[in-house]
Amino acid sequence: MDRLRRLGEEARALGLDVIATVMNFGDGGAVLPQEPNLAEGLPVRDALFVVAGSEARLVPDPPPLVENPGFELPEGDSFPGWRDDLGLAGTAVFADSRVRHGGAHSLRISFSHSPKPYGWAWISQELRVTPFRLYRVRFWVKTEGLHPERVVKVSVWTGQRHLHYGGVGVAPTQDWKCHDLVFNSLDNSRVVLRVGSDSGEAQGTAWFDDVSVEEIGLLNVLRRPGCPLVVRGEDGTVYTEGEDFEPVADPLLGRLYPWGGFSFSHEPPPIRLTPGSRLTEGQRLRVSFYHAIAVEAGQVSLCLSCDRAYEIFAEGIDTLEDVLQPDGYHIVMGEIRVANWDESCANRHLKPADLLVDSIRRCMNIIRQRNPGARIYAWSDMLDPWHNGVDNYYLCNGSWSGAAQSVPRDLIIVNWNYQSHDGQSPRFFAGLGFQQLMLGRGRDVRTWLDANSDLPGLRGVYAFGASSPEDFARAVWDWVPAGNAVE
Repeated sequence: MDRLRRLGEEARALGLDVIATVMNFGDGGAVLPQEPNLAEGLPVRDALFVVAGSEARLVPDPPPLVENPGFELPEGDSFPGWRDDLGLAGTAVFADSRVRHGGAHSLRISFSHSPKPYGWAWISQELRVTPFRLYRVRFWVKTEGLHPERVVKVSVWTGQRHLHYGGVGVAPTQDWKCHDLVFNSLDNSRVVLRVGSDSGEAQGTAWFDDVSVEEIGLLNVLRRPGCPLVVRGEDGTVYTEGEDFEPVADPLLGRLYPWGGFSFSHEPPPIRLTPGSRLTEGQRLRVSFYHAIAVEAGQVSLCLSCDRAYEIFAEGIDTLEDVLQPDGYHIVMGEIRVANWDESCANRHLKPADLLVDSIRRCMNIIRQRNPGARIYAWSDMLDPWHNGVDNYYLCNGSWSGAAQSVPRDLIIVNWNYQSHDGQSPRFFAGLGFQQLMLGRGRDVRTWLDANSDLPGLRGVYAFGASSPEDFARAVWDWVPAGNAVE
């Protein structure tokens, strides 16, 4: 805290304003290491568990079937059970009998030979799944000379959205290694499993083998109000936690590393029976619960409707006001990629846009109660119909459209979408009466400012990715330190 206090004192001595970045709902990494149950939860409904001895464990119902998981019996470079969607068999997609993990063949994809500019290369297979169940895809990958590393993907596609977002996490060159990904089927009974890449920048080679899909149980189960766990018999009897079975928790929830993080490869915990349980050997149970999910590089969102999150953020503002005394706050309402699934949200019968408006108002009120004159900023993207304020955004339940029209106008928009769609975004916010900061990397934002000098409400420029303040100032304003000549 002493270092933070000195930072505020030094900034004031230099005549600089201090803007604190707070209240990140899109990536809950500041909160979840301490309270991982505050993550947004996806629902699992009526998963089948069967009692055996002193435990009840999940039994796949029905088990998903991957046809030809080992890429065997190829017909040339095509594989029975798999679709060559892009017609790349023999060009970028090959059956390999020399390099394999198991069986007689593997799938080899040469990304360097995939057609450009798109560079896509994959094969796919449709799978039957049960709606609102939790699944894990497990597969083996070997790579050689991959660039960039994240080009390799095994994805789950519904026709409208992906159910898993992010790369596989392979090294540019690695020997055979097992990889996992987890997805919730949501309201889908059929999904498409894709193996390969949809990156136009892909170079190098990857081999795939021994693909499996399994239904799994209480992985990263969330335990808080708004994420109930229900265990009932198939006759409708509801069993009581603490009486019929021990309290349920995943001990590895948010404990991938000592500092937090979520694991999706560990084994889910069972339901453990109490000594006096009414549950009997072989009994079939239907279990409903909520679980955390990550997108992209381990990003886990907070629940927008969980009161405890706002209590924690309020405590943080109290501390900042005492120690730092900021001139303003930047609330991080950006890239909220999982929302509006658990009961805390669903019982409000609102779309994500309405939840966002309510959350922004709550956050602004928390700040105003402690610092009435503070300037408050927020990212543009979730409010922007030209950016992320749309339908079917990542794993969100409902639409983000229309939020900007209901947000307080004294919120200052930090706009990082000023160049796309012919500059529609800044004019959209200006038309609603918002003041804006433009986020830029240097000369790009200078060019934009010159072409849009008539836009009302521009407060300045937010430096992003510049190597130094001097470099950024030179690019934006042609500024140079005293004594240096302009080149």
